[in-house]
Amino acid sequence: MTIDATSTQRCASCQALVSESDAVYCRVCGKPHHAACWNATGHCATPECPGIQAVRVQSPENMMPPPPPAPGSVIPPPPVSIASSPASIIPGFVNEVGLSAALSNGWSAFRDNMGLCIGMLFLYGVVMMVSAFIPFAIIFVGTIIVGGLVVFGLNVVSRRDPAVGDLFVGFQNYGRWLGAVLLYGVIMLAVMLPAIAWLLIRMIQTGYFTSGSSSDPFGPYAAGGPVYYVLYCLGLLVLYTLMMRWYFYLPLIAEGAGIMEAFGKSVEMTEGIRWRLFGITLVLGLIHAAGVFTCVGWLFTIPLIGLSYISLYVAARNQQFGPQL
Repeated sequence: MTIDATSTQRCASCQALVSESDAVYCRVCGKPHHAACWNATGHCATPECPGIQAVRVQSPENMMPPPPPAPGSVIPPPPVSIASSPASIIPGFVNEVGLSAALSNGWSAFRDNMGLCIGMLFLYGVVMMVSAFIPFAIIFVGTIIVGGLVVFGLNVVSRRDPAVGDLFVGFQNYGRWLGAVLLYGVIMLAVMLPAIAWLLIRMIQTGYFTSGSSSDPFGPYAAGGPVYYVLYCLGLLVLYTLMMRWYFYLPLIAEGAGIMEAFGKSVEMTEGIRWRLFGITLVLGLIHAAGVFTCVGWLFTIPLIGLSYISLYVAARNQQFGPQL
């Protein structure tokens, strides 16, 4: 590799100077790496950074054809391809988007990190319980912790040294995580708003709040009448349609995508497999219900389901974009 005389940036992996022509940049933290150093590990060398995607250019200004090489200089290597790196291949991973493959990949990842996964589940529960006693903390902290779980799951499935600290990595990109989750929640609420608004209007018109019938748990739904049920069912149809289209937006955010980019890429990744994902989600839900029914089974089913979901994402990403988005 060659080093420009004016180069002052150092590789995050080997700490040697790296030229612009030989540099690739982590999509999460932006730190430069030699292309060879990145391919040797398949991920960012910066501590605590979850990045597993590298880009050739760091900013839109650099996105132009490179100048012809000067006489006698070494021709820059071709753009880095994570897909060609042996380190990017997950040992034993079944690269298929299906229930059997997801459960197999999820179980393999869980089995190899069982103690850490169960410990993270308890830590997540403690953080969420504490947040519940602080006004609005469940929104401004809980959503970020969910992002940390996604980062942890990606590290477990990708065999990338998962750690307890992953739970708090989301705070490094606080605005992106919070913005994505809030946008998703607002849209889902807006979808159901016609049914909710109609129900409230009918409850007021029928005197539900003043007639003493508020103790009847089924009273509001009776007041809504057939129109409410039609609006409710239509809302659910749109809701689940959007959920399947944006099925992978959280892991995409975890891998450095912007908010709108994550929603857009999720639509691309789920094209043609949404009914399959819907069926897989139903089965995973039944597995979770079985775990809850057996009291302590949820200690195993929750991590298994989460890692199976992450495995679905990794397989769909590899098939749609390759390991490098």
